[in-house]
Amino acid sequence: MRKTVTIEPKQKRSQRTRERIFRVAAREFAAKGLAGARIDEIAARARINKERIYAYFGSKEEMYRDVLVACYAKAASNQRLQTLTSADIPHMTGIIIDTFFEIHRRNPEFWRMLAWENLDGGKSLRARDWESIRGAYIRPLEALYGEGQTNGVFRPEVDFNTYVMLLFAATYFYYSNRITMSRLLNLKLQREEVRRQVEAQFLAILDGGMAASRQR
Repeated sequence: MRKTVTIEPKQKRSQRTRERIFRVAAREFAAKGLAGARIDEIAARARINKERIYAYFGSKEEMYRDVLVACYAKAASNQRLQTLTSADIPHMTGIIIDTFFEIHRRNPEFWRMLAWENLDGGKSLRARDWESIRGAYIRPLEALYGEGQTNGVFRPEVDFNTYVMLLFAATYFYYSNRITMSRLLNLKLQREEVRRQVEAQFLAILDGGMAASRQR
């Protein structure tokens, strides 16, 4: 019986190649930053010639920007954040903290890319990129937080920017400093049960500090 040979469409092969390059580039940029990553190394690891990389992405800087945008999109497109409603306001702090713990756990390149971008002066994203990110999930969260303040869930004197920075800082710090803090505090922060304990205690502290009903 003659074996059937299936030929993959050129467009699909091209997309698969681009995705392979992208995955390799994401690992290289997360490990070495924009300045340290090399197109030659990315090409070798992706098993492609570097001319194809330039054909897909234009330049190393544009490829880095694409990777960085994709990192932010992990949060911006997260379904738990996208589907929050007024009914979730009393539990919103816990949902945001848990969501960002999971984003960092599942995407270890995320905090690394944020660190590199800050070290590089935050030059890679354009104004429209930031506007898109803000519109995708920051503004909806801000609207819910404002509603929570109006309804007496959150303290009126603590603005949204401070609130969201506290939540992001807690989750970012846990993963970006996990190795050194594990040694300093003699904790195994890489263990899931430790992470869950720390997360619960973060939430208890933040809920206690943010809740309008607990003001003195």
